Amino acid sequence: MGLHRREVCWRIREYLKPDLMKPSGDTPYRISATATDIHIISYRSSSRGLTLKTTTLDPVTGSKTNQHTLSSESDVYSEQDIIYVASNSAAHILAWSDSSRQVLKVNVLGSSHVDTFKTKHTGSPIENITIHASGRLDASPHFLAHYADADAHWAEVYHIDLKTSTVSKAYDLPKLQGKGAFTETTVDANVYFIRIMDDSMILLSSASHGVLEKWAVTGTPTVTSGRPYPVHAASELVARGGTSFAVRSAVLLSNGDWVLVRNGEIAWGRVEALASAVKAVFVPPRTEPALLESLEAEAVQDSISAYIHRVSRHLQDARYLPAFFQHLPSLFGAAASTQAGLSDSFGFNRLVVVATKNGRLIGIESGNQGRVAFNLEGFPVVEGEAWHASSAGRALAYFESADRPEAFGALLDLDNAALTSLQAHLKSLGSAEAVIATTEAMAMMTYKGEPHAVKGYRGLDMTWEFNLKPGQSLLQIERPLAYEPIASIGKVLGDRRVLYKYLNPNAILVLAADAARKQLTAYLLDSVSGNVLHSTVHNHVATDAPVAAVLSENWFAYSFASDAATDATSKGYQLAFGELLESELPDVRGYLAMGKNSSTLSPQALALQPYVLMQTYHTPIAISGMAVTQTGQGITSRELLCSLVDSNAIVGIPRFLLDPRRIIGKAPTAQQAEEGLSTYAPMLDFDPKWYLNHKEELIGIKEIVTSPSSLESTSLVFAYGHDIFGTRRTPSFAFDILGNSFDKVTLILTVVGLTIGTIAIAPFIERKQTNMIWQNS
Repeated sequence: MGLHRREVCWRIREYLKPDLMKPSGDTPYRISATATDIHIISYRSSSRGLTLKTTTLDPVTGSKTNQHTLSSESDVYSEQDIIYVASNSAAHILAWSDSSRQVLKVNVLGSSHVDTFKTKHTGSPIENITIHASGRLDASPHFLAHYADADAHWAEVYHIDLKTSTVSKAYDLPKLQGKGAFTETTVDANVYFIRIMDDSMILLSSASHGVLEKWAVTGTPTVTSGRPYPVHAASELVARGGTSFAVRSAVLLSNGDWVLVRNGEIAWGRVEALASAVKAVFVPPRTEPALLESLEAEAVQDSISAYIHRVSRHLQDARYLPAFFQHLPSLFGAAASTQAGLSDSFGFNRLVVVATKNGRLIGIESGNQGRVAFNLEGFPVVEGEAWHASSAGRALAYFESADRPEAFGALLDLDNAALTSLQAHLKSLGSAEAVIATTEAMAMMTYKGEPHAVKGYRGLDMTWEFNLKPGQSLLQIERPLAYEPIASIGKVLGDRRVLYKYLNPNAILVLAADAARKQLTAYLLDSVSGNVLHSTVHNHVATDAPVAAVLSENWFAYSFASDAATDATSKGYQLAFGELLESELPDVRGYLAMGKNSSTLSPQALALQPYVLMQTYHTPIAISGMAVTQTGQGITSRELLCSLVDSNAIVGIPRFLLDPRRIIGKAPTAQQAEEGLSTYAPMLDFDPKWYLNHKEELIGIKEIVTSPSSLESTSLVFAYGHDIFGTRRTPSFAFDILGNSFDKVTLILTVVGLTIGTIAIAPFIERKQTNMIWQNS
């Protein structure tokens, strides 16, 4: 009689006898069902170890039929020592081992007998023992024990005698160097085992040791360094007449990739390690520091020497002219080869370096359908650390874990895909949750966030400390973008006057919550001096809900959830937007107009406070993350990118719709409309055209990173989490690129035809002009 698992649990609850429901002091561990019985496995802890106990119940009445206490105290000290408990299987066994993995002990559920088997120790200690058995009740009662040490793996196949409740070894599988995986599959009542290694697959029957089929593994659809080995697999087998077999296996490799192996041939691969991405960074385009040094040298020389130096430099650069033409966009859309072998025409194919939780560093081509450029083994990382990529073809990965005092990291050479440890050097940086760094200087300015304070450092020396109010705890710290050019220092009004922007690259946004008062406070701090530039308090806030924030140019934005348990008039999700100006009056720069230079460390720094305009909007759904589009010159209008976890989407909100100067309660005047201002609406509905992912769902997005392309109109976007997503955004439309419908061939033929026509008729025009001169004379 086979019972559904949920039905079994219901009957246990209904028919348990009162004596079984009395407290026994045992800790329940697992339930296993067979065709005729239900077995409850529990244990009792003592100073000598864990004593395992099996209780057998009748599945119809729920009455206890027998109970056995197994002698496991000297072997089992934790649940990790329990290797296997059968579930709805013909091989209904309980297996455990000691902490040194020197013996394997097996009990057939429903009996008190324990079979002991010594494991093979040939030098290296056994690291892991895994049991593979069929999950079907009608299968043969056979199982395989997979042993693995640091350098090799092997297996033993066992048969169960259900009449005597004993276990015997059937045969051994040889010990082979390297790592491997085993998987089980059942056809009718026959149990088969597949041994999968990095170079071969072997099919065996559980009945005897003869090899049924053997295939060499071919194909490499994934990009990785070294030779990854199988870690786990699941297989499906088809018997062709009893003598020929077809096997396909889904195999998890040590580098985090999933591959499908069909009769030894790798059909496809998937870089599944990207599902555990914790950090990502765009690698900026390469710059040549030698050119900057040459220009600086020419600037200090006399005119003749500078001219000679420039001519010689141009002659030396002429040898790079063919490569320069290869990098230019082709007329017919042919791509040019750029850094790291990436194919690129307009800077759309930037390299994205992704760090994963299992210690992989993966390079992704953002403009080539996410193709993996390299997959390196780095080190395990935790969330919340800083990344930096340089324009010299290097990327700095900086991390700090809560359970270790020192910082650690790596320097990745993107040209050679080589990894260099920087742990010793990074120890000198000290402990920091957020770091502004470059690969050349290693550390410029660090600031550390604590639950109730924010501290600023330069090197290892603390320069300032900002303490939060009593009851407040730190939620988030946002710093400006590493690359954000400012195209204009002011905003031109409709009457041609200018509102000057307050631009401070050292500003940081600090969000703090007071759970008792249900308040959220936003502080804008100067990270050099620690001065408070601005603060705002929001009441009736759900402090346990996630918040998101971003700081860009002269504005900041953050989102939060209102507390629905209060009597506040506004409930739901809100988006606050603030803009920083030097003065509230047009054409007035305030204290900054009094001198050519200013410093936040000067005594007059407190007088350099920005004028802040703020406005709040309701959003239809919670915002879990924020980012800003970036372009090369900062001319293109920006978009606020927001990840929406509840709807598995990303939206791009135009910057002008969040302008805090939007007109309240009336229509804008002609001059205000010329500025792009509209009437303020408290509800900010998300237009369907704002969704970057369209109909595709993005699960578990943690962060959005952006990068400029070679075109001013286009910003590159990369989002990662459980899913990864890359796209391009043109907030001001693609004003600097021709569309696909533009007829380039017709244009070329027209120019060529006009050139030929001009050359052909030139002699006739010249003869006519000569004749006219003679006639006039």
